Formats: sequence, C-alpha cells, structure tokens
Amino acid sequence: MCIVFVSISENLTTMKYYKKYVDKNILTIYILCIVNLINTIKRLCTMSKDFFIDPDDPMQKRYEALRASFVDGLSAEQVAKKFGY
Repeated sequence: MCIVFVSISENLTTMKYYKKYVDKNILTIYILCIVNLINTIKRLCTMSKDFFIDPDDPMQKRYEALRASFVDGLSAEQVAKKFGY
C-alpha cells in the first residue's frame, strides 16, 4: 500500500494568480512537471517486485545487471544469461 499526500490545489491556485504575469511556456512546463510527478507516484504505488526481477525498461535492465554483478557478485556469464545479453 502506498499513501502519498500531494498539495496540487494550492499550486493550481498560485498558477491562476500569476497567469497574467508569467510566460505561458513556463506555465506549460510547470503543469507538465505536476503531471509527470503524479504519473511517477502512480507508477511507484503500483510497482511490484517484477519491476526489479524482470525489467522491461532498457535503463532499468542495465542497472539491474550492474547491480547483480557488483552487489550480488554474479559472474559476467551469469549476468548475461539472467538478463538476456
């Protein structure tokens, strides 16, 4: 279970107040950052151990392979077999 408290309404009110003074591009970036944060929180809350055991993302796969080699002490052959290299 994951519980996250995010105060978005306060930020949105602030954005409305400064809308006339701030460039629209900055507001767009701000909103995209909030959306990205919400999506990241949702992903983290629904993550299972499969994310680490069988990673789909290439960067995560590389990280897990390096971790297996350096932390778990697996040989290069074992890492290659486990992660499909």
